Amino acid sequence: MKSLPVARVSKPLHARFGKPVPPNKRCARQYRRTILGGCEGIGEDAVSCFHLAEFSYRLRSHYMKSTFIAIVCGLVCLSAVANADTMTYNGVGLNETVTLHIPGMLADNMTVSAGQELVNFHGMDMRAYCVDLNQYAASANNVTVVGVDSVNHGSYVAYLMATYAPQVTTNRQAAALGVALWEVVSETGTDFSANCGRFYITGNNGVATDANAMLADLTSRINNPNTDWQTWNGSVAILHSPTAQDFAVLTFGTDVPEPATMALLAVGAIGLLYKRHRAGRIG
Repeated sequence: MKSLPVARVSKPLHARFGKPVPPNKRCARQYRRTILGGCEGIGEDAVSCFHLAEFSYRLRSHYMKSTFIAIVCGLVCLSAVANADTMTYNGVGLNETVTLHIPGMLADNMTVSAGQELVNFHGMDMRAYCVDLNQYAASANNVTVVGVDSVNHGSYVAYLMATYAPQVTTNRQAAALGVALWEVVSETGTDFSANCGRFYITGNNGVATDANAMLADLTSRINNPNTDWQTWNGSVAILHSPTAQDFAVLTFGTDVPEPATMALLAVGAIGLLYKRHRAGRIG
């Protein structure tokens, strides 16, 4: 076998090409000689064999990466579909009637029940509150779980829900919270009042008074520069549907399902498996 002159290769192949590349079985012996002793005394056919093994490995690695990317994209798309599910609307809970005034919206000049809305989502009965005055309350099969930032003044909605919803025991309290939430999601500014503005109510002074007390508490939080709104944002989610009312629900003490999170965990698991596969092939 003709020897390759030492001068033609100044460094061992693993120094030239980076981390050693595992060869196929046919090149195993030549590969070991190359890694241990550089290229001295290695024939041209061995070097060619090593190059072939390196090319084969890099090609397999390329296809592994492509497959991994395809799986990730598929899971992301799947999560968007899987996150949509059925919500059953079971009527109202604790409530009182009020007349709404909000020009340009479906609920304008309607006398409605303000307060708890009883829904079932993923087999869980929930006491929800409406945050959408441009749809009717109804069951829907295209409901997605989204964050409070999907509604106007979402952090304020989260604060009101997390602070007052667990304390509701009477019709008046439930109705006041419902009105306070409608006021917050309807106004563009922060001068909140259930008696005036773009949104206001008539026909129930008691509910308006209690709603204003909740809104005054919220305003004090807004005016406090040390308020950390993230404290409440994670405790509330929105059940969103393009064909029915959106509802705010508490997430602590319940298990509001979020398939998108499961998809991200699956992506992470696949990434670890891919990394382990690479380590096994290279080591």
